[in-house]
Amino acid sequence: MKKSGKIALCGVFGALAVVIMLTAYFPYATYAIPAVAGMLFAIINIEAGAKWAFGAYISSAIITLILCEKESAMLYAFFFGYYPILKGIIEGKTTGVLEKVIKHLIFSLTMVVAYVIIVNVLLIPLDETGEFGKWFSVIFLIIGNVVFYIYDIGLTRVITLYINKYHTKIQKLFK
Repeated sequence: MKKSGKIALCGVFGALAVVIMLTAYFPYATYAIPAVAGMLFAIINIEAGAKWAFGAYISSAIITLILCEKESAMLYAFFFGYYPILKGIIEGKTTGVLEKVIKHLIFSLTMVVAYVIIVNVLLIPLDETGEFGKWFSVIFLIIGNVVFYIYDIGLTRVITLYINKYHTKIQKLFK
């Protein structure tokens, strides 16, 4: 793919990610929308490479942090926007249990940092914790890791579908 095609691809998919992130203002979409928007960067990674995908992610993350719902934007900027790119790098260098451990460590660390910033800097309170009290954060992180595991499997399947069905069509569009 020529440089002009890579620029066009990054611009189109980066803008589409921002548009998808703007839908996070709808109720109950805070966690799902960043995960969906981030999937677009797997396509850029496949077509143009990680360097281009990270560039598109950074520009879209900045715009998202300015325009979009803050909690959702933080989740996108801190994890879901770049994870599909990082996934390809991790899977290319490791396998098996080590691969899964690295992925879950990255997820857990970035979620903790994101929520510390959300609560302490942006002053967005977490929902009432009720009876769970101090254990709420730990339980939330455990459940988050289970959902992340399912997300990772789904992302693998979406990437496989893209490669098998749409890869050649996208290449023709952005020559």
